Amino acid sequence: MYTAVAIVQAFTRTGFDIRLHAISTLTLGDLGWIQRADFIATGCLAVIAAIGIRSLLRGGKGGVWGPMLIGIYGIGMIAAGLFRPDSGLSFPPGAPEGMPTSMSSSASIHPLAFFTAFICLVAACRKPMKHLASHSRVLLCHNRWKKNKGAASGGETE
Repeated sequence: MYTAVAIVQAFTRTGFDIRLHAISTLTLGDLGWIQRADFIATGCLAVIAAIGIRSLLRGGKGGVWGPMLIGIYGIGMIAAGLFRPDSGLSFPPGAPEGMPTSMSSSASIHPLAFFTAFICLVAACRKPMKHLASHSRVLLCHNRWKKNKGAASGGETE
């Protein structure tokens, strides 16, 4: 949801240039409420997912850290929606042409919340992917294929 809404806005908002402006700047201007709602809704959905995952995995492997990291991601996204960056680089229309010379309190909290959110999301995905890769049938089949190919070619594998 977050990505789809951001991409649509990136191509439809007047004055927005993906090469110059961060997605977060879409929270500014008359239509900024759309991106703020996007951040907050994405965060709320992540928190709800974390609660569901926690109840599903309670007492099992990954039942604490995974849901907690996903929940922190959700809280970070909510905070990113509540605290906006400062305007600059001519966005939204009417904003100063250059970079802001100082940061407001809101603009200081926004990137902290956003980076915390995405670091937690990456960390939450790392463990399950590592677990799935080590137990994947595809990986096992690939290893068997390499072993059989090596035996057939005189012990040499790629």
